[in-house]
Amino acid sequence: MISCQSKSAGVDLDVLQVPYQNVIANKTVYPLRYGEYQDPLHSRIVLKNDEIKENWQPFKQDFHVDYMDVYFEKEKTIGFKGYLSNSSKMNWDNIYAELVQKISNDKNYKSIELKNNDSNVLINEWENSDVSVGLIYEKVNQSIAILLIKKSALKDFYDKAFYSEFLELTKLRVNKSEVHLKALKVTPSKDDKSFYEKKFKELKDEYNRK
Repeated sequence: MISCQSKSAGVDLDVLQVPYQNVIANKTVYPLRYGEYQDPLHSRIVLKNDEIKENWQPFKQDFHVDYMDVYFEKEKTIGFKGYLSNSSKMNWDNIYAELVQKISNDKNYKSIELKNNDSNVLINEWENSDVSVGLIYEKVNQSIAILLIKKSALKDFYDKAFYSEFLELTKLRVNKSEVHLKALKVTPSKDDKSFYEKKFKELKDEYNRK
């Protein structure tokens, strides 16, 4: 069974159970941002290589991630994004197929129907009552990412801030009513405002000369 409290041959999610202070120990905590918007609720830390403890690995026996973002809502761990270690000897197509099979074999998870028109990026998604899990395989860059978010945390995210961190997770669902993210209306940055003010002035001057 794959869940926040369990282990399986497919995925281990033990990092979600580690106390906040233990996860962030000696790490820099970054607030989530999108443009000039800074998320007041959510933050993340970055873990690389040996900073990712063995019992935090989502695929302990077969494949290791060597980069992981761990996400928090206040002082509660709510998800992560991890990238598999890269090696030129790896058969990425076979690895992705194996990972998809591992998660699909868990009867407690259901596969989510997606609409993806990009043949260079393969995406699969599953969920149970607690979490949404995604795999994203970028063929050109030869990278595989595993993403996970607690479903209860989604309602507190703004859409642009969420997708800037969690990539396509939940974004390509055929049934859009399954996910509810708040719409973020981002105001232009100071640089954007200066650019448009200058462009408007140029157009106005050009019009007055006619």
